[in-house]
Amino acid sequence: GGSLLVLNVGTGNVARVTVDGVAKPTSVLCIVDHLVVGFTDGSIQWIAKDDYTLAHTESLESSAAVTALRPVPSYQAVVVAQGRTQLSRVTLNIDEEVGSMPTVTTVRTSTPVAFSSVVALDSQFFLGVTDDALFLLNSETQRLTKCYDSPSGSITAVVQVPHLHAVA
Repeated sequence: GGSLLVLNVGTGNVARVTVDGVAKPTSVLCIVDHLVVGFTDGSIQWIAKDDYTLAHTESLESSAAVTALRPVPSYQAVVVAQGRTQLSRVTLNIDEEVGSMPTVTTVRTSTPVAFSSVVALDSQFFLGVTDDALFLLNSETQRLTKCYDSPSGSITAVVQVPHLHAVA
């Protein structure tokens, strides 16, 4: 297993959260009541933020390591990147009283290009980032369209700015 260091920015306290199992954490997303953690074995765990106990686990179809967790702007789902070519969408709710439990939908099992990063524009459209181009992926039609070629040949970061409806 592995561990996470959690910093409480209000108090300055740091807590070490030990994760059981043989897989190591690779990515973390913070939502209202949980830390959503991706692992090297292709699983995702919801860890309660109040006492750091395991609340829920989902195993993805592929056992490739989770390399990124990117929320859609509404935070109702997260895009999960595994390796540089597998994408899945996972709903985030784990409270049966609020709604249905997490569902995993494979968005794309392979692409002709290897993404270094993924940005969820909404629950249907994703922006795939390579070292020198941006691709728009429509998850319903599986259509991948190159939308930008970098003249300098190097894209170092892509950030979503939801309140401006923009990607920078």
